[in-house]
Amino acid sequence: MHINYNMQSQSKAGEIICYSLAAHYNLKIVSKSVKISNNNFESNARKIRYNIFNKYSKKYNIDYILTFTSPYL
Repeated sequence: MHINYNMQSQSKAGEIICYSLAAHYNLKIVSKSVKISNNNFESNARKIRYNIFNKYSKKYNIDYILTFTSPYL
């Protein structure tokens, strides 16, 4: 899953990299695009991210979610 916060000029490029990596490793990918204000960005982004992950994991009965920051960005 990729969450695009649309906060940087490279945001779309990061999303494209995620799709390329998923295709390379034959993985399914879901992308969500969200807009949030710069005010308390980290805290708001975390809440949005965990909310999306929790909904998705419940819907598809996923027990574990690993997160990482792309070394490409």
